[in-house]
Amino acid sequence: MLRFTFRQLEYFVGVARAGGTKGAAERLNVSQSAVSRAVSDLEGLWGVRLFVRQPSQGLQLTSEGRARLSEAERLLGQAERLSGDAQTLGARYVLGYLATLGPRHVAALVARFRRHHPEVALSLVEGDLNSLRQGVARGSLDGAILYDVQSLDARPDDVEILARLTPQALVAQDHPLAAASQVSLAELAQERFILIGLPLSRDYFLGLFAAEGLQPRVVHEVRSAGMVRALVANGEGVSILTTRPAHELSEDGASLRYLALSGRPLTQDIIALFPPASGSAPAFRTALMEIAQQHHAAVR
Repeated sequence: MLRFTFRQLEYFVGVARAGGTKGAAERLNVSQSAVSRAVSDLEGLWGVRLFVRQPSQGLQLTSEGRARLSEAERLLGQAERLSGDAQTLGARYVLGYLATLGPRHVAALVARFRRHHPEVALSLVEGDLNSLRQGVARGSLDGAILYDVQSLDARPDDVEILARLTPQALVAQDHPLAAASQVSLAELAQERFILIGLPLSRDYFLGLFAAEGLQPRVVHEVRSAGMVRALVANGEGVSILTTRPAHELSEDGASLRYLALSGRPLTQDIIALFPPASGSAPAFRTALMEIAQQHHAAVR
């Protein structure tokens, strides 16, 4: 059980900042005797002397007083955030992100966020679409960056659109289609196809073909975009991805080409998903979206 109150801590901090009980009482709009009694009670409880009176300088903190002041300010700050209106940016948040989006769209955004909000501890959790949605719904994630898909059942006010991507075909540098400026889904359906098999992402890419009455000839189904690029670059087949690196090399250094898809393929949005408006961390949502807008404006 705590043997002191937050009110006593508030009065102690007030005296330290004002340099005396009179000034603290005026700032806190309480009686000077209440402030003096709170400081005296704390000194008796802790068995230390918090202040000494210096001629013409008022009350000065002792070494013990300075140490206790730091802890008192920290506790009062935590209590204020806990009991506030949730509009103040807190000290710790957890951001989820889709594995395939992390290197290209999340790492630089997080670095920019840290530069603007060095007081915030931002932890990252990698996941697939299902686990990220569940994490936001359960409250274990304060937000998540992922692809939007048709089966995403979040309410509109829970979603912020970060970017709109157009899917592109991937072929090896020496593939016969590599010389073309664009390629059709019908042409890709005739080739060996590398499919990314992450939950819901798989449905999106197969849905591109299904919308035109086609079915790709899947020869490999893998769970990472990096493995898709490596297999394509090494001649194992063709593929489609929406996230494109800043270069045309696979992770093992082999070359590949990105080609536009003819027609009007379904675009895919990168979104930030947050708890319902009545949920936690609206200040984090506001801060993250401000940084996200700056980030995407800079990388366009």
